[in-house]
Amino acid sequence: MDKNNRTDNSSNGESASINRTAFGFDLTNPQALKPAHMLAITVVGIFIAEVVAMIIISYFGALSYGWQTLLDALIMIAIVFPVLYYLSFRPLLAYLHQRELAVAELRELQLELEQRVERRTADLNQANRTLENEITERKQAEAALRESEERLRLAYEAADLGVWRHDFTSGLILPDDRTRENYGFDRKQGTLADVFKRVHPEDADRLKEAYTNALDPAGSGRHNLEYRIIHPNGDVRWLSVYTLVYFDGEGEARRPVQAIGTSQDITERKRVEQAILLAKREWERTFDAVPDLVAILDNEHNILRLNRPMAERLGRTPQECIGLKCYETVHGLTCAPEYCPHLLTCQDGQMHSADIYEPGLGGDYLVSTTPLFDPDGKLVASVHVARDITQQKQAEQALRQAHDELEARVQQRTGELAQANETLARTNTELVLEIAERERVMAELRLTSAALEAAANGIFITGQHGNIRWINPAFTAMTGYSADETIGQNPRMLKSGEHSQEYYKQMWDTIQAGKVWHGKTTNRRKDGSIYVEEQTITPILDPEGKITNFISIKQDITERIQAEQALIQTNELLERYFCSIDTLIAYMDRDFNFIRVNEAYAKSGGYSVDNYLGKNHFVMYPHPENQEIFQRVVDTGEPFTVFEKPFEYPDHPDWGVTYWDWSLQPVRKPDGVVEGLVLSLVDVTGRKRAEIELARQNQELLALSRVEHELREFAESLAQSTISLNASLELEQVLVTILEQIHRTIPFTSGDIILKEGDSFRIAGILNTCEASDAWPPAGMSNSLDDFPLLDQVFSTLQPLLMADVDGTAEWQRQAGLGWVRSYVGAPLVAAGQVFGIINLHSDQPGAFNHRSVEQLMAYTAPAAAAMQNAWLFEQVRSSREHLQALSRRLVEIQEGERRYIASELHDEVGQALTGLTLGLQMIDKKADDPQGVRAEVAGLNRMLEGVLEELHRLAMDLRPASLDHLGLAAALRQHVAMVNDRYGFTAQFEMVGIQDRLPDELEIAYYRIVQEALNNVVRHARAKRVDVILEQRGNNLVLVIEDDGIGFNPEAVMRKGGRLGLFGMRERTEMLGGELIIESKPGKGTTIVVEVPYGDQYSNSG
Repeated sequence: MDKNNRTDNSSNGESASINRTAFGFDLTNPQALKPAHMLAITVVGIFIAEVVAMIIISYFGALSYGWQTLLDALIMIAIVFPVLYYLSFRPLLAYLHQRELAVAELRELQLELEQRVERRTADLNQANRTLENEITERKQAEAALRESEERLRLAYEAADLGVWRHDFTSGLILPDDRTRENYGFDRKQGTLADVFKRVHPEDADRLKEAYTNALDPAGSGRHNLEYRIIHPNGDVRWLSVYTLVYFDGEGEARRPVQAIGTSQDITERKRVEQAILLAKREWERTFDAVPDLVAILDNEHNILRLNRPMAERLGRTPQECIGLKCYETVHGLTCAPEYCPHLLTCQDGQMHSADIYEPGLGGDYLVSTTPLFDPDGKLVASVHVARDITQQKQAEQALRQAHDELEARVQQRTGELAQANETLARTNTELVLEIAERERVMAELRLTSAALEAAANGIFITGQHGNIRWINPAFTAMTGYSADETIGQNPRMLKSGEHSQEYYKQMWDTIQAGKVWHGKTTNRRKDGSIYVEEQTITPILDPEGKITNFISIKQDITERIQAEQALIQTNELLERYFCSIDTLIAYMDRDFNFIRVNEAYAKSGGYSVDNYLGKNHFVMYPHPENQEIFQRVVDTGEPFTVFEKPFEYPDHPDWGVTYWDWSLQPVRKPDGVVEGLVLSLVDVTGRKRAEIELARQNQELLALSRVEHELREFAESLAQSTISLNASLELEQVLVTILEQIHRTIPFTSGDIILKEGDSFRIAGILNTCEASDAWPPAGMSNSLDDFPLLDQVFSTLQPLLMADVDGTAEWQRQAGLGWVRSYVGAPLVAAGQVFGIINLHSDQPGAFNHRSVEQLMAYTAPAAAAMQNAWLFEQVRSSREHLQALSRRLVEIQEGERRYIASELHDEVGQALTGLTLGLQMIDKKADDPQGVRAEVAGLNRMLEGVLEELHRLAMDLRPASLDHLGLAAALRQHVAMVNDRYGFTAQFEMVGIQDRLPDELEIAYYRIVQEALNNVVRHARAKRVDVILEQRGNNLVLVIEDDGIGFNPEAVMRKGGRLGLFGMRERTEMLGGELIIESKPGKGTTIVVEVPYGDQYSNSG
């Protein structure tokens, strides 16, 4: 409906509203025209029309009846119809029109309302869907957060990392269990000063500088440092600590708010590194101590390294010679000579040796070269060993001239010696391989040890399909990828292309099978650089055994690989050098007299070469068995070879037993007669002793491995036990859990936990594993320690007690129900240096317990004691809460009682008095004409009003006496005691001694209420005739004594049954002041209450 229509209708309505008839009703409103009104209008209209018609017809004269009737009808129609139309039909039609318009407008409004309802419904549905989506997203976020927290916890546990947080606002450091174990903390929180107390003095400044730099707002906000600490047990430990500082604010307002970090025990890794460095230094000292001239040359004849004797022979320092050409420095040539053994080694990669006369070095030298190869088999250098054989050459020349025949025979045996040398070479090769294999085994052992340490730096967690869900900051520092760039990605983003597809397939197959994969991987950082990491991937299984996640622990070992390669090269140089040492050779006649020995042989015995010449072998080294072998070779002409033959030097018994591989070759004359022997020796003492030592170490490692396995299982059991013990705070459940956890590690027939109570004990918890193991004293029963001296021994010495077989122990006393016990072990439960209980284990088998059982049981005592302490503390908190609730109820009861008392007093006393006053006033009104009677009534009313005032004063004094505020405690107590005397009819006296000044308000209020409550108790319960109240100062204490001669009571029984709330209130007031309430009473002996509260000099002027 448009605006104009509404305006027209409004105008019509206004004109109709003022159109009224003389009847006084609205003609435009059909509802206002009642049937009676319409009937009246019709009748009046017809009457008027009839009158008018009759008048008009009378003017026409005489008309027929028909015409009169027709004329009468026309006149009536002409007159009545307009009146009826105007007065009835027209308003009705107007009303119907307005109604149609109103209905149309109502339909339009209804349609608009329905549209609004639909739009609002759609908006509400959309809002509901949005709210449901938000709720779903929030639940998913909460689930993801819980999952992330669980993954983070598993990651730290798998990485063996401790976590700590430093709150700079409070200054507290909050470490987890691993961090407390690393530092040896016994509290759950500490300060930075506590940390520096543990730090080694030599590392304190370095740690302080690193931590200060990390706190600098302009710095990186992090540091990664390795330093030493001194553990409370005296051990020096190495820790690797990573710290990340969080800042608040920007610019100059930026300040640190907290630091979060990890700690890892790397003591074992440091020990291995120190051992490697020590071995390297030992090798360097050995290298320089060798008298031979040793140098390492590359393929271009450049000197890479040489020992000190060779540098001194060249007149230079070792550092000055590095990088120089060997043929220029030694030979003074522009290129290497053709006879150079190193040149030949570079050409064919074989070992070479030659006798060379070198003027630059001033003599003849036996030069040998040994090739060195890289891991790919490529020749990279050689070990160049030059031995001064000038004197040997001179001696050989003299021998050659004097013994041509001998030389000829020696030439005949050259082939045999060559064969022997080949045999020795093979032996040396086998030795090299054996040593290399041993080094490989040791490397694997070191690798295994490093893996056991699990000291990973970077950690990330993936879903079951391999997509990364979480990384730690060390991962970002290692790879360069942030969390935003990594989350949701696959670890293949780090692939370097160095590994085959089969390598990754084998890795994936392993972890998909639920197994742990460990290996080295070459990956690529975000900046494109290549690095090597050591990685352990552990699958995480749900309770159904399905894989839900994978945890990867990564450690950047690039520098370590480089160091290991350098160490391997150094070891190879050392091994090649030892392989180049000549075999010990001696030539003797058939009577075993020395004719010639080499330098190595002479040095092996500690003598010079000349000292051997002409002397008999068995005079110098008597050995009947060896002499028999020598003689057999001379007699039969058959060579003899033996390996690892033991020998002791008679002149050097301190050298001990040495071991030799030796070969005895006969030297024949042309006629075949043996005229001499060639003895070649290889000292394998080191190898033999190493084998013996290796076998011993293998046995030790095997034993250590078994012990480590047992310790790891025990540690896991102990950790699980700690979790189980902390799962409940009910003491009975905790005691049973302790015994159940111990039984998983230490099998026993019966176990119990006893708690000390003065000079006695009671059994608090029992666990029997078979029917034969009955409880010895019943649980809960108190037993004297005098009857159990062995238990008393544990309580007094704080030491565990072991009896492997009680039948062989005189101290063991058979107790009822314990006849089946054959072995026993007990461990004390200690808290704050005091033994409060004992864990007892019994077995029906002798030897069931040993010292290992004692160690394991002692390991359980600390978490068991902590769990029991927690349970006790919980019980105390619960008891305190119940006590507070009882006091709260008592407070409410006291308040309600006081209100009832005041209401009763006001109603019974004041109300009645006021009623009497009202009646008296009415009587005065009635006696207005009698002045004498009025005065008498007024006097009576005054007395009644004074009584009311006195009663109100008494009520106010009961609530809080004014004298307590204005005059002090002494006056208030004297007034109250006097009131009790007057009101209740027994003798009560008060005396105050040694107190001159006012006491603090809290002391006065507390003492007044205690005395008030005590006297109320005397009135209600004691039936006493005399009460004495004494308040005095004794030293730095205020002592209140309230004593009566009443019937008394049993304080322990009353307090055990819940006590009287008045007594609880008195105790609470005393304890709030730091004091002590003592109640001494017996039935029929009266009661004495003593309240003692500290009162120092600080209160002397506080009144």
